[in-house]
Order: sequence, then structure tokens, then C-alpha cells
Amino acid sequence: MGLLDDLKNEAEKKEAAKQREIAELHAQQDYYEQHLHAVMRRAHDYFSELVDTLNKVAPDVRAPYPADPNTQEPVGVKHGAYSFRSDEYDKPTKLLVTCDCELEEPREFYVKTPAAVSRYAELLDNHKFPYHTRNELDDAHNIVNAHFMLEGPLRVQIRLLASAEHRCLYIDLFNIEAQALRRHKLAPEKLDETLLDRLGRMLLREETVLVETRVSEESRAELRRKLEAEKHRLAEERARADAEAEAQRLAEEEAKLINRAKRTVADRFKGILSRDD
Repeated sequence: MGLLDDLKNEAEKKEAAKQREIAELHAQQDYYEQHLHAVMRRAHDYFSELVDTLNKVAPDVRAPYPADPNTQEPVGVKHGAYSFRSDEYDKPTKLLVTCDCELEEPREFYVKTPAAVSRYAELLDNHKFPYHTRNELDDAHNIVNAHFMLEGPLRVQIRLLASAEHRCLYIDLFNIEAQALRRHKLAPEKLDETLLDRLGRMLLREETVLVETRVSEESRAELRRKLEAEKHRLAEERARADAEAEAQRLAEEEAKLINRAKRTVADRFKGILSRDD
């Protein structure tokens, strides 16, 4: 084969790839029209009306995070104004329901150990909760303990994406389920009135999970065992931190007594010397 034949073959391959791409785009458009359009329009109307109503009613809703790093109890941040956005009205492919949750008052926590400091910082970072810290460092500039000053707000969001390419819907939940971010993939026909209502109730903290799964008794027992082990570990860590703090306090007290004794001896020695003079 000569140069011209090689170039012709390359041109044919590119044209075939282009035609396949065009055919796939047409197939995606057809899929959107047949399976996604009506579902996304229904979701658009539901969330638009839901947000408008919530802003009028202003219910008292609180998100349970971030947790107190010492007691593991929820701090709680209050839902504020809700907002709704869509990339398009007629043929939406992306819907966003957002709420920024504010602390009712500033919160500060003292975290005693390096491991606990690292875990709490990771928790706040995962939830994208704004904060700043005041760290105490050792001689090697390693963090020994820290004060966390929580600022907020915490962003809560439902994001609905219509993917004609993957022939599905994606529901991304930010700071709604137990983890900071959870993506659900489902067939378009699954997003019915019942599921939309459940999403609304999750936004209001009346439901905690989008899809309920059955858990075997063995799995429940294993989960309880892990929770108990984690609880025991945290208790041991708190006890160790308290013991270290107490040991440090006693060492400081002992150092003060020794310094006081040294000053007393020095003062007496000075007095003896002055009498000898």
C-alpha cells in the first residue's frame, strides 16, 4: 500500500468514528426524550415548589453534624434559607436543592491528643465545615493538642443528574445521609412520587436513608461489635489523655515545689552570707 492508500484508510477510520459519535449522540437524545425528560420535569416542579414552600414555612430543622469530638454528641446546626437551581427549564439535566446551615452560637472544642486532632480535622474536612484551629506544638513542631473553633455554615445539598450517556439518574446527597457524600444510581422509572417525597423528608431530617437495605442478624451483631470496640477505644483514649494531663499537672506542681524550695534555700544562704559580712 502506498502513502495515498494509508491516508485514505485513516480518513475512513476518522469518518466512521465521527458517524458512531453522531449516532451515539442521537441515541442519547432519544433516550433522554423517552425516559428522562418527563422524570426530570416532574422532579423540577416538585423541588421548585418544595423550596418555595419551605422558605415560607421556615420549619425548625437541624442537621446533626458535626459531632462534639469529646462526647460524640451532635453539635447541631440550624437550616436556613433553601434554594433551588436548574440548568434548564424545558429539558433539565441537573437539579440542585441547597441549604446552608448555621451555628446558633460559636462553638469551641479542646481536643487532647494528636490522633483525636487528626480525626476531628478529617471529619470537618469531609463535611466541608469551615473551622480554624489553635494548635499546641511540642519541641519537634508536632501537634500535641488543639482548640477547634467552628465557624460554618454547613452546606446541605441534593443534586439530581440525568445521564443519557449511562442510561440512568444519579442522586448525590451532601451532608444528608450518615456519610458526607453519597451517590445513588437508579433507573429513571424509580424516581416516582414516593421517592421524591422521601428525598423531601430527608432534607427535613424526617428520613435518614434514601434506600433501605435489609441487614442480616449476623451483620447487625458484627456492627454492634465494631461499635462497642470503637466506643471502648475512644474511652481508653480519653482515659489516657486525662492521665497524661494529670501527670503533666502533677509534674508542673512538683516543679513549682522544687523551684520554691530552691528559692527558699537560696534566700537562706544569702541571709547567712550577709550575716557573715
